[in-house]
Amino acid sequence: MDVRRGRLIVLDAVEPRVSARHRTAVYAMTEDGAVLQVIRPAHDPRCGPLLRPFALALDRAANPLVSDGDRLLQFCAEDGRYVATLIGDNNAATSESEDKPGPPADGRALQVRGIAVSGTEREQVLFAVITGDRFAQIRAFALRS
Repeated sequence: MDVRRGRLIVLDAVEPRVSARHRTAVYAMTEDGAVLQVIRPAHDPRCGPLLRPFALALDRAANPLVSDGDRLLQFCAEDGRYVATLIGDNNAATSESEDKPGPPADGRALQVRGIAVSGTEREQVLFAVITGDRFAQIRAFALRS
């Protein structure tokens, strides 16, 4: 929830096998459900579609942060554009390059699962839960304002 702007931020995630036409989106809505803004990452070639979204958080400026498989993406609160990949590689979810092989068939790839942002007036800290084959850890990263 973006309390400063009085809006809800919702991650509408769908399993890609369910519908080839539906793409995951992030919605900014009023409390009564009216859509104010839609962020559709699939429309930005620098980002690509969200194929394994898991968690959503807001940074201090209310920019949405979305975990998607092995990457964490940041979008602009004002206009919904893709800003950066904070963890992982750009287009990691859609990359089919020989230099960057996809996740192993048995699903043991690293995943960004939970995310949260905390901080003071001058600093922000991003906490991310990273999981892999037989391990899970919480890592902290400094976020630039």
